[in-house]
Amino acid sequence: MENLKKHICPYNLILFPWSTVIPTSVWYSLVRGLDWLLSSCLGTSLPSWLRLAIFTAGEIIIIIVLFLYPRTIPKGKKNAHNLYILIYPEKLDDDKYISKDFTQGFQRYISTIYNNSFHVITPGISKRVLFNKRIAHLQKKGKDYWESKSWKKKHRKLKGAIYVSGELLKRNANKKEHFIFRLSVTIGYNDINPHLTPTMRAEMQLNLPRDILIDKEVEVEQFDVFSNKFATFTEYLVGWAHLVSGDPVYAFNLHRDIYLNNKQSFLNNGYLKDIKKVIRFEGIMILSNCKIYQAQYIIDCSKMLLELFPNDCEIVVSVSRSIIMTSNEDNFYYNVKKAIDVMRNARMNKDTRATVYANRAYLYLLSGKYDQAENEYNCFFKKPSIDVAKRIIEYCDEQIQTGTPLEKPTAYYVRALINCRIKAFQNYALDSYNEAINNIPENHYYHKKLLEMNINTGASYEL
Repeated sequence: MENLKKHICPYNLILFPWSTVIPTSVWYSLVRGLDWLLSSCLGTSLPSWLRLAIFTAGEIIIIIVLFLYPRTIPKGKKNAHNLYILIYPEKLDDDKYISKDFTQGFQRYISTIYNNSFHVITPGISKRVLFNKRIAHLQKKGKDYWESKSWKKKHRKLKGAIYVSGELLKRNANKKEHFIFRLSVTIGYNDINPHLTPTMRAEMQLNLPRDILIDKEVEVEQFDVFSNKFATFTEYLVGWAHLVSGDPVYAFNLHRDIYLNNKQSFLNNGYLKDIKKVIRFEGIMILSNCKIYQAQYIIDCSKMLLELFPNDCEIVVSVSRSIIMTSNEDNFYYNVKKAIDVMRNARMNKDTRATVYANRAYLYLLSGKYDQAENEYNCFFKKPSIDVAKRIIEYCDEQIQTGTPLEKPTAYYVRALINCRIKAFQNYALDSYNEAINNIPENHYYHKKLLEMNINTGASYEL
């Protein structure tokens, strides 16, 4: 940031927009011209106090405008992903590499990305210099600009998706020019969507990238190549911005585009090496809320997730559940068979055994294979998991409210079964038992008989 001092010189004081030298001279000439015009036409001149008042008022306006102008960053487009390039050059003559070479290349590559809703904004050099100068000023005081109230206020006004600040340096080595970007890239996401489930919000907090995604030097050989790589990185970050703001579908589509088109090439070793983990996280979010999306989208999403993570227990369970959750009375039993086939791919180990047993048992109940379901539940209750049990109860609650009538008897039964058999939930056992008995139809003899056995024997397993 020491290079900013080089911009403060007589040359820049005359030409830079925050200088009052030229505007004051022009305004003074206009006031004198007005006085001369009145004197020539009317034979009288302005009183000296009036000339002074007019000049002073105009000068105050000039100072205010020229003070605010370089500190005012233009707003982006509505309904677009506004990407702000706030990099300034070490030498003023090198600004063409930022405002033309890098920015134009960046705009060209970013326009080919999914949905084509990206808009690149590169403010004038004076605005970029003062923006970075503000960051440096707070850093000297031991403060973080990106955590300041002034920045949060500015972001609410600009609503940018990405802010790229920093400096472009030029160095000579081996008789060749080398350019180095000293960058800080900041995600401009909004607050976490309050409608996300508490579990998803907690998980998201653990998976979020840092506020500053880059804070390092990047050597550039060709501006066009760097613009292309940076466009991919921006696609990755904008995906995160959508995820945090509660739109996992858009985030999933952006990150899937990066993965499927093999765009994982930013800064060699790359920030995108964990793109599969991001896609996995977003996919699970989408499947957990599968009822709000179109059926074909859920099918496509599930297909890709199973291709990427064929034996991942959480993915397999999420896909099988989404198949059941999006069923109707016409395709319910067909989808139960599909879900059972999917569950066969779940890899069981000490961490996933409870999840696999519980979900397989539920599917066997839906398909009418009661003996197999009983065997699976016996295995589950030998070493039950309270977290898995909670998720089962949450799932049953949701399906009782919004599931197909063909599934509701099983949901009532399983919820009561968990409450009866696990000691931690026995305070709810009697209520859930009575609700199940009252709502399960008489033709579901198996459910009613086993519930009576469990509630009468008081069988329970302490965790």
